[in-house]
Amino acid sequence: FGEAATPREDGTYAARLGDLRERMEALSMDRDAFVEVVLSDVPPRPANYEEIVATNLGRRATDDKEAFELELGPNNCAASADAMTSD
Repeated sequence: FGEAATPREDGTYAARLGDLRERMEALSMDRDAFVEVVLSDVPPRPANYEEIVATNLGRRATDDKEAFELELGPNNCAASADAMTSD
């Protein structure tokens, strides 16, 4: 994603892990540093987080109307491009 990624001629994204480690600071960090970087950028959970997780795991029945309403909430990614790349 972002400027750090360049598609190949066929439109796919692929690279050797060693090359990515050189370009992406997050991939060369030790485990503790990596976890700290990722967790420092985690947004707050949406108010309906528990319902979303239970629905996604199949532990909660959700009709189409309710599923649509759950999808209307914030779409918070756990890690952002800024946290994962040095660009």
